[in-house]
Amino acid sequence: MSNLVVNKENQIYKLQQNLSSIRKIAGWTMQDLGDRIGLTKQTISNLENRKTIMNLTQYIAIRKVLDDEMESNKSNELLSKVVGLLIDNSDQLDDETYMKAQEVVNTVAASAASGTPSKNLKKFFDVLIMSIPVIATIGVAIFIKSKNWLRFFK
Repeated sequence: MSNLVVNKENQIYKLQQNLSSIRKIAGWTMQDLGDRIGLTKQTISNLENRKTIMNLTQYIAIRKVLDDEMESNKSNELLSKVVGLLIDNSDQLDDETYMKAQEVVNTVAASAASGTPSKNLKKFFDVLIMSIPVIATIGVAIFIKSKNWLRFFK
């Protein structure tokens, strides 16, 4: 299997694995996300709970609305950081570090879902994520969201 196919499958898997947290950090309910991409709340729930496997069309639709949100809502810097860390640059992290990063994101997402303001969430995230030595060493580059995510699908 070529690297592009493996990378494409990995990108889809990583988005599905982190969809719930990313959605909460975006400030969306399941219904909000579903409405944005033409899916039902139940379909979003099934994707988040891994009852169904995310397909390529769903991946592209979700990435597009995430890109639009990051472009139009610059005040939610955390969303770009999380997508950059857990999806676009996840290959820079070993499995253990990736799982620690996911734990941090899940904690922050739970706070987002409970109504914590995004400015406070970003500070909370920054403190927690920099407590992971590998991420602190790699630095800012890991948080850069790729504008080239579609390269895997050409």
